[in-house]
Amino acid sequence: MVPAAADVTIDLTRAVDAEAIGIVLTGMLIVFCALILITLFISQLPRLLEALASVLPEEYEPSHPADPESSYPDEDAIVAALSYILHQEMQQRAADG
Repeated sequence: MVPAAADVTIDLTRAVDAEAIGIVLTGMLIVFCALILITLFISQLPRLLEALASVLPEEYEPSHPADPESSYPDEDAIVAALSYILHQEMQQRAADG
């Protein structure tokens, strides 16, 4: 059974006895150190990437870029089909409603 709100009392002696303050401070120290390490890593990242540039391959660039006109050879047919479907749906909704 869950105690009612009036039955709940705050007793700090149990927290001090259980060494809660030491646990809290240890946790805060761990988080602080982790944040310092992340900050140092981010600040050194440009130098690291510059050093790795000789090892990592260059970004691939195709010798012949794709022609945007040839990407969809049936673009007109696709637009016509979608327009027809939209027209049919609008007519059907107008007839229903």
